[in-house]
Amino acid sequence: MKADQVLIEHHDVLRELLKKLGATTDEQGATRRKLLDELVRELGVHVRIEDELFYPAVQEVTPLLARRQSTARSTTSSPSSCAPTPPDRTSWSSWRC
Repeated sequence: MKADQVLIEHHDVLRELLKKLGATTDEQGATRRKLLDELVRELGVHVRIEDELFYPAVQEVTPLLARRQSTARSTTSSPSSCAPTPPDRTSWSSWRC
């Protein structure tokens, strides 16, 4: 499988998790926590896919890629820092990263 296809398919995994997370209610705090934990794990997998498969496969195409990759890693916050609101709180519905 090509590196870009692996990354595209993993985007589908992340979208599905976000869709499930968005469908939870305030009363489903435990479910939200489980989905958030899974999302954080999958984001770690996603970074490894990018770093180990995707970026090396396209790095020869453009010298800007290495610069872009290092910029993206240094400016992106940790996924866990994006969810300061406990998943069972009413304000969860307004959660933004």
